[in-house]
Amino acid sequence: MKNTQLPTSILQTDFYELTMSYAYLRAGKARQMAGFELFVRNIKNNITENKFYTFNVEKKVVKFIESVLKEIKSDDFFDRFWCMIKDKVDTSTYKEVKESFENIPKTFDYTVLKNNSKILANIPVFQYYGPLIFGQILETGITNIINGSVGLFSNENMSETEFQKNGIVTEDYKLKLRRKAKEYRMSTSKIIFEAGFRRAPSFSVAFNASLIALEEGFSGTSNTSVFNYVNSKYINGTMAHAYILSFEKNGKPNELEAFKVWNKIFPKSTILIDTYNTVKAVNTLIENDIRPNAVRIDSDPIESLTKEVRAILDNNGWSEVKIFLSGDITPEKLKKWNNEKIPFDMCMVGTKFVNIDNVANINSGFVYKLVEINNNGQIEYPMKKSKNKSNYKGLKEVCYNEEENCVYTYIGTDNIGFNGDFSKINNGTNIKRIEK
Repeated sequence: MKNTQLPTSILQTDFYELTMSYAYLRAGKARQMAGFELFVRNIKNNITENKFYTFNVEKKVVKFIESVLKEIKSDDFFDRFWCMIKDKVDTSTYKEVKESFENIPKTFDYTVLKNNSKILANIPVFQYYGPLIFGQILETGITNIINGSVGLFSNENMSETEFQKNGIVTEDYKLKLRRKAKEYRMSTSKIIFEAGFRRAPSFSVAFNASLIALEEGFSGTSNTSVFNYVNSKYINGTMAHAYILSFEKNGKPNELEAFKVWNKIFPKSTILIDTYNTVKAVNTLIENDIRPNAVRIDSDPIESLTKEVRAILDNNGWSEVKIFLSGDITPEKLKKWNNEKIPFDMCMVGTKFVNIDNVANINSGFVYKLVEINNNGQIEYPMKKSKNKSNYKGLKEVCYNEEENCVYTYIGTDNIGFNGDFSKINNGTNIKRIEK
C-alpha cells in the first residue's frame, strides 16, 4: 500500500462504522438527517503551554470531504461497502439493503474552521449535516486527519520525523509499535483487539499499527484499510455510542429500542451498555431477554462497573455473556486488572498503543459526536451521559463579539445558547450556520 498522510476513501474507516451503517440501512434510519460535530473536551498541557490549540488542516479536510462527496455518488460505492461487510451479515438482505441505500440523498453539508484559528475546549472545528449513514462512516477518517495534524502543529517542540517523514512511517517508529504490541500481548491472556485509527498521529501510522498488532498476536483490528492485506475475519467491530443515541425519542433515551433492533440484525454480537447508565442498561437487556455474546463498557469507573455487571449477569444465569472493555487501556492497566482479578474477557486498545513516547504529545484528543437527528420529523438532541464524556447538544454557530468572546447558538432551537469564557479567539474564524 502506498504510504499516504490522508485516507483516500471514506471506506477506510473503523469496521464498527460499517456495521452501524448496515444497521441503519436495515432499520430505515440511514437517510435520517443528522448532525455530527468534532471537538476537543480539554486542551492538553503536554501539547501546548497555551490555553488553546491552533487549527491547521482546513485544506486537508476540504480535500478529503470533496473526494468523499464524489465517492458516495459513484456507481460502485455500495458494492464496495457490501464487499467489506458481507461476511458479517445476512447476505440474503443484499437487494433490500441496496434499495435502501439508493433512496438516500448522496450529498451533505459541512463546516470547517479556517487555518490559524485558535481552538478552545468544546468549540466544534468540524460539523456535518446530512444523511445519518455518511456522517457515521465519515467519523474515523475526519478524526484521524484532525487529531494528529492539529496536535503536531500546536506542539512546537515536536517534529513529524519522530514518527514519519513525507507520509512514510519510520523504521524506528515501527519498531516501537512492535515493542508496544508485544508488551500488550504479554500483559494479559485475554483477547485483545486493536482500534487506534481515529487517534493515530497519521493515516500511515494507523495502517502500520494495525498490521503490526495482528502480527504480534492481537485477535483482530477495526481498521478496514488493511482489508486487502489480511483475512477479513480479523477485521471486526460492532457499535459506538452514536448508534444508541440515534434512537432518542421525544427528548428521552430510547436504549431498549436500540438494543432490540441491534439484536435482531446482529444476534449474539456485542452490545454497548454505557451510553447513559451502565447498570440500568445491563438490567434492561436481562429484563427483555436480549442476550448478546458480550456487553461492552467504555467509561469509568471501569473496574467497579465491570465487577457489578459481572455479578448482575451471573446472578441472572447469564454467566456465558462476556464483558468487553475499552477506553485508553494500557499494558499497566491490564496487568493491574489481572492481579485484581477484574472479571473481563476481551478488551480493545488504541490511543495508548499508536501514540508512543514523544508522539503521545501530539494526541490532541478530538472526538466526533452525534449531536442532533431528525427522527420522523421530530428533531432530537442526543447527549451522551457517560462520566467525563458528555457533549453540548445540537449543531452550532460559532460567533465572535467585539471582546472576542465565543457564543454557541444551537441550530434547531430558538434563542437557546451557551455562553462560555472563550476569550482570545481570532476574529473572522466563524463556523457558518448550517442551513437546513
